[in-house]
Amino acid sequence: MRYKKTIKTLATLALLGSTALLSAAETTDSQTSQRPQFSKVDLNGDNLISKAELTAHAKTQFDRTDTNADGALSLGELIARKLANASVRLQKMIDKVDANSDGLVDFDELEAARTNSPRGNIFDKLDANNDGQLNAEEFSRTKKRHGKGKKRYKRQNSNKGNAKN
Repeated sequence: MRYKKTIKTLATLALLGSTALLSAAETTDSQTSQRPQFSKVDLNGDNLISKAELTAHAKTQFDRTDTNADGALSLGELIARKLANASVRLQKMIDKVDANSDGLVDFDELEAARTNSPRGNIFDKLDANNDGQLNAEEFSRTKKRHGKGKKRYKRQNSNKGNAKN
């Protein structure tokens, strides 16, 4: 429980700064984005994706993650895959934010990316009443925005118990 609190606290503290990095890099690389490129799934090039093509793509991704080829994914394999994807994506983010090209992101570069984001100034978007400060309700919007996946995951898992065979 303490571990989860620590993670949540660190995530909240990093949220405003990390959002600048996330918005700085829009990736289209099929290996690092959540959604594959259409052409990678449309194996026969007919501009349509069949169930068989989608299944074949899923199997390819599964096999790529199953590094020991035992037909099952372990926690270690899933983490390794996520880390590999994340490192590619993070390097792209650093490349976009690193104004002086030293391979590092200092606070001034991060602040410039955060305030000059293509998606707009993050603070200004959260400051609903435009008073230059975030109240608890406005700040909680950051949690709501970044918590959608967690709710979806819980909903999917709760539906498993309700499935009729």
